[in-house]
Amino acid sequence: MKSRKRLCLFLLAAAMLFAAIPTGVLAEGGASPAATASSDREGWIAVSTPEEFLAMESGGAYYLTQDIDFGGRTVPYLVEVFTGMLDGCGYALKNFTLTGEDASAERMGVFAKICESGYTSVINLVIGTPEAPVQMVNCYAAGTTCYDGFLAGQMMTDSNIGVFDNITVYGEYTNQSDKKYFAGGIFGYAKKFVMTDCTVYGSLTDAVESSAEKNLGGLVGLVNSQMNRQNVMTGCVNHADISAVGSGSVRAGGLVAFSGSPLKMEDCLNTGSISGTGYAGGLVGDRYASDLYIKDSGSTGTAAGANSGRLLGGTEKAGDRYLYIVGCGEDDTEVTEVSTLADLQGMTTAGGVWRLTNDLDLQGQSFENFVFSGADGFRGVFDGNGYA
Repeated sequence: MKSRKRLCLFLLAAAMLFAAIPTGVLAEGGASPAATASSDREGWIAVSTPEEFLAMESGGAYYLTQDIDFGGRTVPYLVEVFTGMLDGCGYALKNFTLTGEDASAERMGVFAKICESGYTSVINLVIGTPEAPVQMVNCYAAGTTCYDGFLAGQMMTDSNIGVFDNITVYGEYTNQSDKKYFAGGIFGYAKKFVMTDCTVYGSLTDAVESSAEKNLGGLVGLVNSQMNRQNVMTGCVNHADISAVGSGSVRAGGLVAFSGSPLKMEDCLNTGSISGTGYAGGLVGDRYASDLYIKDSGSTGTAAGANSGRLLGGTEKAGDRYLYIVGCGEDDTEVTEVSTLADLQGMTTAGGVWRLTNDLDLQGQSFENFVFSGADGFRGVFDGNGYA
């Protein structure tokens, strides 16, 4: 029943996203999200060997028929670029190591880059095993910045969205570089994604003292910094302990280290201990100039750093962006109650949160164009709370 529910939820998400994606984009990417609804997988390609996996091409739709053992292969990535659809069917990719010793390797993961030129989805996939987690050692012979994620080092595009559902990672990440990096259990660097029921086990560790910027997250290192990128995480869990040190900008987060775009996080959990010499948060290390919405989520792990918090480590440059934390216990956002027309018209503070406490009867009043009185419009969170 759980797997059937997960599939239905995924198909619903895919259908909604499909409706919003221009036809030209789908044609460029190759496979349509609607293909996931096909019970006979018409047009999908079965993958059962390492060679078949390594030969996957962008624009295709693939599914695994068994666990795939890579025989101890040591590489920066298995597939350099992937845009398309992959259903792991609950099977595992195992027995390989990710390392960046190759001078050309700035990105590491099962995929170096994902979602580069079209809609992309990866579902029902396991990376590593409890007995033999995948080892990943930060790239140190490449360029000035490293992108490290067990699923993908970097999501590449603003034009398309990625959907990732029911991905489980067993991995151990170790930084051995003095360079700037973005690293996470799923992605190092991400843009525009919907992520549901993804779970990470293991550890993410950095013990290299340097002045480089470091971003180390249980699932995502960086949610890239632009307001036109909206991101959703639902039912995601981090069990990995996370530790990062350094004298530069250091961010560590149970789910996300650096949140720089609008992010909605619901029904998520962190159980790992989070420590960083800069920002450290049980769910998000640092919210940077962006909106953040956290609902019914929590962290049972400790968070320790110069700026630390049970859910959110800290905030930079986000004065007029909203922060809404609800249903998460003691860290719930301060909410202003709205019970009269004057209260409603007083919702003018950018980034504020208001909640209606009763039906609001305006008694037949007429208004010129709109009820709200703010000259600059409304920028915040308004919870109708079920009232009219």
